[in-house]
Amino acid sequence: MTTIDGTQRDTQTPSTPRNTRDDGPATTANPLTELGPRLRAARHARGWSQDRVAKPEFTKSYVSAVERGKARPSLKALELMSRRLGVSSSDLLNMVILPDGACSDPATQQAEIAYQLDRVQHTLDTAQPREALRLLDALEGGSVPGLDQAPADSVFRLAYLRALAQLQVGDPGAAHQALAVALLQAAVLPDGGESVERVHTRIGEAYTQQNLPALARDEHERGLAAIECDVVQDLSLRLAIYHRLANAYWDLGEIESALATYHAARALHEELPTLERQAALYWDVSTAYRNAGNPADAQRTASRALGMAEGAQNLTVLAQLHIQFAQILIERQDYSTAEAALAQAQVLLATSGNHNGRSLLHQQYALLELQRGQVAAAAAHAAQALAFGSIGAVLESADATAESAETVGVHLGALRTAGRVAEAQGDPTQADRLFQQALQIAAARTAGEPAAELAHSYAEVLAARGRHEEANHYYRQAFEQRRRSRSR
Repeated sequence: MTTIDGTQRDTQTPSTPRNTRDDGPATTANPLTELGPRLRAARHARGWSQDRVAKPEFTKSYVSAVERGKARPSLKALELMSRRLGVSSSDLLNMVILPDGACSDPATQQAEIAYQLDRVQHTLDTAQPREALRLLDALEGGSVPGLDQAPADSVFRLAYLRALAQLQVGDPGAAHQALAVALLQAAVLPDGGESVERVHTRIGEAYTQQNLPALARDEHERGLAAIECDVVQDLSLRLAIYHRLANAYWDLGEIESALATYHAARALHEELPTLERQAALYWDVSTAYRNAGNPADAQRTASRALGMAEGAQNLTVLAQLHIQFAQILIERQDYSTAEAALAQAQVLLATSGNHNGRSLLHQQYALLELQRGQVAAAAAHAAQALAFGSIGAVLESADATAESAETVGVHLGALRTAGRVAEAQGDPTQADRLFQQALQIAAARTAGEPAAELAHSYAEVLAARGRHEEANHYYRQAFEQRRRSRSR
């Protein structure tokens, strides 16, 4: 298999992890038998029956089978049961009670810190930013000894990952604080300044969330200069800089610069590695190694899983660039070239499993068909955008801990697109329903710029109907959303 750095690695599933310590015979770890007792203990701690944990989604016999290690729950099933019991599914899967003295020597402590940081990265890769923040709080609170002796790269990762989590939940102010810490640590890392540019790219992302595109552009133009000077070698970082710089140019109305940035990014397509979608498998194997008391192999397989996830993210970012390019072309009424760009994005996203990216793709397809006057085709794409962009039951509940700001923004965009299509179909009642649903979600989650775009779009729909007083209300709402976003 070809990895992110271009080297060849064996793609065979790793052998069953074994305890390689010298204090006894090798033992085989079974993640199912590790999970079952934890689930049972959590249930007993609350004095609950299996039937109470099971209903209404599952049967008592199913919960019993999971507790006995005879059935492996899906991630959705595990999340439902763990949430009902008031514990983290990540804890049920990954946390173990280490023997006394297991973390007493410095090397083991640092390996454990590195593993926990990999866990945080994994939760961010799977859009669980609040779980990532919880893990970081536990790490800084002393769940693993030796953090005060950690090397600079671990301290950098901790601050940087905290900033990523804050950006995912849509809290750019807190992200700026974490990035200031990360920038100090990045300055002493021996990577030629690449980590410094990584931090500046995230600072630009925070400015974008605050609706400050000029400041974001300055940060990303710095990154572009670093690419041109060969400071930035990492493919993922180069893609991120091009993507965010093009977005900043677009937000500022500098369309020609956005197009030039897009064309520069297209050259990176040839550098993308062949992607083997085994990241989830390797993470499960890493967890098994960890539970077997084999931290070295746990760290090795966790790193491989994260590398594969990074490859998937590279494909997604390049697809987003194609979608962004198509958006510019649609505005210019260059529909054939826009369609070709969307087709390229569709190929990149076909096996990515990235539902947010696929929703954005269908949103642009719907807008393209609307511009062409093909309302039926636009409606089909709008339905697909909603299907991929839905965050399901989370949006219907008061508990929004599982969602990221990006996911909410994509869902709002899908509802906005569907509302525009309904209006074009001559169904204002359905259009109003979709826009109002989106506005309620935005109000409950302080959605920033996506909420401002939503209110502005609805205002334009109402103005076209001649309902100018209502339109002015939503124009003012869009203005207020942007003002509040800048002040955060």
